[in-house]
Parts: sequence; structure tokens; C-alpha cells
Amino acid sequence: MSNILKKYTVSSGTKNYTHQDLKGGLFNIPSNESVDLYTYLLKIKKSSLCEKITDVFKLYFDIDKYTLNVDIRDTVKVLSEQLSRILVPNQEEMKEEEPELDFTYHILKNQSKENYHVYFPNILVDKKFCRKLVKYINSKTDDKILDDNAYNSCFRMYHVLKFDRKKNKYLPNSNYDFLDEVNLNDIEKFQLLCIQTDKTKSNVDFEKTIKEKIKEEEKNRQQKKKKLQELNANDIIDLDELDENKTNYVDYKRDGWIKKNVIQIKDYEYIKFLLFEVIGPEKCDDYGEWSKIIMILASLEIPKRIMIKWSKTSSKFDETTISNIKSLIKKSREKNFSFYDQYKALLNLAKQDNFTKFNEYIIGLSKYEYKVLNFNQIKFHLNNDERGMCEMFYKLFHQRIITQGPEDNLEVYFWNGDIWQKDENQMCQYLFQHFVSQNLDYFNKQLLYEIKKLDPSDPKVEQYYDLLKNSTMMRKQCNRSKYSKQCFRNTLGANLLNNPDFQDMINGNPDSIAVRNGNIDLRTGKLVNRRFDDYNTFFLDIEFDEFMKTPNMDKFMSDIMLEQEEIINFLSTFIGYSITGHNKEQKFSVWYGDKGSNGKSVLAKLLDKTFGEYFTILDSEIFSVKKGTAGTATTHLNYIQDKRFGIMDESNKNEEMNEGLVKRITGGTKLRIRKLHKESELIEVVLVPIILTNFKPKFSNDPALFRRMILIEFEAQFLDDETDIKYDKNNPRHKWKDSDIDNKISDNEVLSYFVRFATKWYQSGQKLKIPDKIKKYNKKFQHNCNVINKFLDNECELTTDENQKYFTSSLVLYNKFIDYCRLNNENNKIPKNEFEGILLEKNINNVKNDYDELGFNIKLINEY
Repeated sequence: MSNILKKYTVSSGTKNYTHQDLKGGLFNIPSNESVDLYTYLLKIKKSSLCEKITDVFKLYFDIDKYTLNVDIRDTVKVLSEQLSRILVPNQEEMKEEEPELDFTYHILKNQSKENYHVYFPNILVDKKFCRKLVKYINSKTDDKILDDNAYNSCFRMYHVLKFDRKKNKYLPNSNYDFLDEVNLNDIEKFQLLCIQTDKTKSNVDFEKTIKEKIKEEEKNRQQKKKKLQELNANDIIDLDELDENKTNYVDYKRDGWIKKNVIQIKDYEYIKFLLFEVIGPEKCDDYGEWSKIIMILASLEIPKRIMIKWSKTSSKFDETTISNIKSLIKKSREKNFSFYDQYKALLNLAKQDNFTKFNEYIIGLSKYEYKVLNFNQIKFHLNNDERGMCEMFYKLFHQRIITQGPEDNLEVYFWNGDIWQKDENQMCQYLFQHFVSQNLDYFNKQLLYEIKKLDPSDPKVEQYYDLLKNSTMMRKQCNRSKYSKQCFRNTLGANLLNNPDFQDMINGNPDSIAVRNGNIDLRTGKLVNRRFDDYNTFFLDIEFDEFMKTPNMDKFMSDIMLEQEEIINFLSTFIGYSITGHNKEQKFSVWYGDKGSNGKSVLAKLLDKTFGEYFTILDSEIFSVKKGTAGTATTHLNYIQDKRFGIMDESNKNEEMNEGLVKRITGGTKLRIRKLHKESELIEVVLVPIILTNFKPKFSNDPALFRRMILIEFEAQFLDDETDIKYDKNNPRHKWKDSDIDNKISDNEVLSYFVRFATKWYQSGQKLKIPDKIKKYNKKFQHNCNVINKFLDNECELTTDENQKYFTSSLVLYNKFIDYCRLNNENNKIPKNEFEGILLEKNINNVKNDYDELGFNIKLINEY
């Protein structure tokens, strides 16, 4: 390469050169020889040469980082038409001898980036007017797509070099190729893209078109600035902002707003939270990860003291750490990283370390609300001063923040993007301060650009400026923590965000269970996305898999129910019904097993471990008769609110059940509770109670109670060689005991199993089908629960023979019944006349003895 260029070399410092290479060598290559040279460079593919831009050159544009949602070909077509209107404003006035301009263009695209070069080979321009042309075109469009720095370099050539003034060196400018089909050979391609020309004059007249328009606009701008300087007595705004071409804030309704403004945060509160709460401490101990994060923080202009504070959380912090931070800050500034790219990198690091908190605080605070209201809305609220700020915040967050309760005990909840969370750390106050200030910033910018468009003599200028003063003052106020705190309190005090029904809405969807990766629709067993109007305040920490097999759970349920398929399906369906939020069956269940070690406690433990907030361990006081004082706190009832099912483990022998409370809980009616130091309130109970016991509970003969109760007997016994009763493989009730079975069955498997049976309950028409075996067992239990039945079975002899007559006087029989109740600890609240009426209902007839004394056709087994 050096041998080929040797004959073209000229001494450094000379101005008589046409090309330069990467090493700084200068060359003067005649145009008639450059074609052969270009052909050779193309073949060896080692281009290291760039051409010097001549005084007059072929027009080209640079379009870097193209982000419009429009095809580049359509954009360039519009650009060409606009260029035609600018350079040839009136075709009819053109003289006949003036040649018609050819606006043929070619587009080249960078192979790896959204960067483009657009060449107009038949239009000759110079640098001075080219810059003015780009500035003028950009001023007429909302999207400034043309790079006005493309003409600062002195060198340009396809597949060769590009001079970077910031880095003060030449960079390869390759990887570009024709976007449109150019039916030319390689030599002609180079000739086409070579911007040098032998012409000494441009073929367009800028003096009549661009220059006068630019001069006129510059005059208007100076007049506006002078007018504003007169108004700007108190330095309310920075007038230099009027010269900016870039809009810092855009209306959320504009196309691409979400794409371009995923993160727009001036404050560093989020970043501090990422550092100290989300990003794992191991990254601070690893020098490579630590230095990467420090450079990111430097790019985001985070104060050095925050970097030092975070670095001190590492055990490796020492005196050299601070000097390392300084050098990394300097290195970061030299790199000139993009703010958005660096913030995105930090979010990705945080997401990897702690997805739950990342999702809760970062994604959550940027979803489901308008970031910016439109111009007229802000203007309207600004006229209402402090109340207007409260109303503005309400419009931004009325679907994301809800309050409930009395004013002296107000609870604030906010939707964090995943669940509704109680605000215990003044997060909502921070949202008020940040987003109201952000809206006012947007409003100020829009005002500035409206002022920029107006003529200085327009009366609207002063009107807009008064608005600007008011808005800027309010912006400063909102940025003060004390003021924003007071405004937020006023928002709460005005009940703008209050929803008195919110407590009933919390976790109120009976057909859904919230898990880590979404919500389970129990009607179908499918996983769906969680929505803010599901009003979930928690979720089960389980990744639900709707296609998961459940072999361990299948075997366990089969073992505890002794392979009785009908009983297995019913028990599983009953629990599946219990995990829904429905209480329409009005049932509760008693799990009874007199032998112990029968699997019911293990099943209860699996349910407790899996269903978390949906499940509760019930206090024995709920179902036992307890004498209380009216108006006292019902601490044993407070925690059943919003619970779907619960288990009371091991009721005591001879314990009398509180039948009235059991019926109210299962009856679907509201229950009155009173929390400690609070007023009583009515709550809606959906709880399905389950009682675990080794002793059959004592109930009266109330039919309404037995209609609600389902008694399920656990007949299996789980034994091994160490239990008192030894395992007998020939005994069908004996099962080998696995002490670690509850750890072998995963939470996800338990959840998947009972979700499947919940779906079956829906498919059955939301009706439990009780097996005949359980019906017979419950009927027998109901008979034995009647103390009169037990008295008749154990102490009396009855006859169905009409010819056989017994006689026991009513008084003797009733006294014997009283003694039986006392000796067997039975509750006797039956008066004599009711006792006699029950005997008559059982078709036990009255008879008289020889003394005409009234009695019953009953013989006492054990006479006095």
C-alpha cells in the first residue's frame, strides 16, 4: 500500500493535497488517476485513505440513530421534496438558460446501526451553506434527524475514514452499503460516492432562498430574546434554553412516547434504592462488578458521596477505594456514555440480583399511570394553586393509589406494578413530589417553545410569561419536602383517593389465587396475568406450572384414604372447593381418626406450607363455648378475615362446640368483630373451617348444624418398626410411615394437585357430591350425637311387639335421663316436657299402669 502511494506523497504542512491516511500522511492524487487507485483499494479491502472535502462538493447528509416509526426511504423522499421546494422555490421564474436541478439521491445504511448517508451527486454545495441548509431543515421539523456536525471534518469517503474531533483522531467509516439497488459497477460506485469535484461554483443559489430566510428568523429570535429580557427581571428562567433545538419533554400521547421515555428520572432516589436494596452485596465485593457499577453511576451523574457510601458496604473498602472511584469517574466522562444505556444497564444488574424487589419498585412505579398530563390539563390545575396540585396528582394516580378507613386512622395502598402494597414508607408522598414536579417541568418547556413561536409583539407572550412565573414558583414549592407532604395530606383529606369499599375488594376475586408468576384462574386451572383490578395484596411464593404432574401427591392421598377412589376424589374436591373464595356450599368438615398417626396432620401441614395467606390455623376458642364480656375484643376472630380456609387441630375430648358461631361462619352471613382498641365492624367471612380431632366432637341434635357438617374418617395407620404398634403388611389399614414425606412433596405439586380439583368443582356445577359411605357415616354420627338416642340405646329396652307392654313412669324416666347425662358428662339442657315430646316423636307411646299413672312403653335396663 505504501509503495503505491509513495509517488503521490507531499510534505506535511502543505495545503496542496487531496487525501490523507490513518497515519497522517498527505497525498496529492490527480482525479484522472484516482479511479484506478479506488479500484485497487476495493479489491484488497484494506482501505485506509480518505479524501479531502473540496471547497465545492457533492451534497450529502448524515442521519445518525434513526428512531422514527417510518421507513427511511419514505423519510428521504419527503426530504428530497422539501429540498426541491427550498432550492427551487418558483420554477416558473427560472430563466431558460438555467439548468434544471437533478434531485436524484442514493441511500447507504450502516450494517450494524440505524445510521444512514444520503448522497445527492448532482447538487454541488459548500460547507458554509450546507450547515445553514441543515439547520434550516431541522428548524422546520419536530424530529431533528439531520446531523449538522457532518461538515466539520475535512475528510470524507465511502469505505475509508472519518475524523472524530472529540477524540482527535481518524476512525474507520466502513460497513455502509447501498440501501437502494444501484445498477453500477464497482468503479462507478466509487466515483458516485467520491464527493470531490473539479467544479469551483455550486449550482444552487442560497442567497435568494436560505440566507434571507435565516437572516429573517435570526432577527425575530433576537427581538423575542430582547422582549424576554425586559420581562425577565427576576431571572425566572434561563433564556439560553430558547436556543435549544431539542425538546426535553414530550406529550405522552405522541407516537413513540413510551419507547423513548421508559425511564425519565432526574432524581437519584430510585438509583439509591437499587444500590442499597436490590443489587446484591457480592457485586460490591467483586472489583470487576464494582468498577462497572461505579462507571455507570458516574455516567448518571450520581454524587460521589453516594458511590463512597455504597462502596463502604464492602469488606474490601480501604484508603485506595476513594482514589479508584475518582479515576473511574474521570474514565467514564472520557467515554461519554449514553444516560439511557447506562441506566438500562443498571436496571438489568438489579433485575438479575433481586427480581421481586426490582419488579416491586422499578417496574411498578413506571406502569399504569400517565407520566405527563397534557398542556391544557396542567394549565387548568395551575390556576387552582395548591388544590390544583392535589387534583393533578389525583388524575395521575387515582387508579394506582387508594385510601380507606376513618380520617384519624387512614390506610394508604398503592399499586406497585404487581400487587397492592400498604404505604408504610411514605412512597406515595415521594410520588407526589416527583411526578407533580415532572409535570410542571414539562409545562414550563412547552411554554418556552410556545413563546419561541410567537411574535414578540403578540400579547400572548406576556400572558404565557405570567403562567411561566406561576408554574416555576409552584415547581420550586413542590420540590420542597414539607410542601409536598402537606399537599399530599390535603389530597388524602379531600377524600379524592378514598374508596370505602376497598377492604371488601382486597383479594376479593373468589375464582383466583395469586402466585409469583401471575394469577391462577381456578375455573380453568390456567395461569393469567395479574391485573391491578384483581386487588391482590399478596401472592404465594410459588412459580405455578399448570402442566405439572403430581405423582407424590397422588400417592399420598391414595395412602391416607386406603385407595378408596371415591373418597379420595371427594376429599380432594372438598379442599379444592375450600381454596376458592366461595362459601355457597355452607359446609365445614371434621377429619376424625381415633388411632392417631393417620395422615390428617401431615395433610394439614402441607396445606399450611403451600397456601400461606389464604390459609390459617384456627384458634380453638372459635369452636369452643366460651363465656365472654359484651364489647370485648374478639382476638380469636380477627384473623379469619380474608382467609379462605383454616384448620383447628385436635379438639379436646368432651369439649362442647360453639354451634351458633360455627353456623354463622359457614352460613355466608357477615360476622361482627372488634379489634383491640378499635370500634366493632362487620366483616364478610368466606372461611371454610376444618376440624382435626382424635375424639368425635360433641354436638346437639340441631339439624341445621348437621346439614353443614361433613365427617370424614381417616382409617389408615402409618407405622414402622419403631412405633408401639408394629407395621403389618397384611393389614389393609397399615401403611409404611415416611417421616420426611412433607418435605418430599413440593409446594408447587400440592398447589397443582388441588387447583386441578378446584377446577373439577367448577365443572361439576359448583356442587359437592358426597359419597354414600360418608353419608352413612355422618348419619350414624348424627344419631349418636343425640343424648336422648344414646340414653335410649344404653339404658333402655324398647319393644316393637304390640302385645308386649313395658311401663316406666315419666318422672322416673326423666330422672334416670338426668343421672345418665351427669355420669357421662353430657350437656343436659332439655326440660321434662320437651324430653317427653321427643320420645313421642320417636313413636314411643304413652301407657298407664294399674294406678292410672302416665308413663312410657320403656323398660329401664338398670332399675333403681
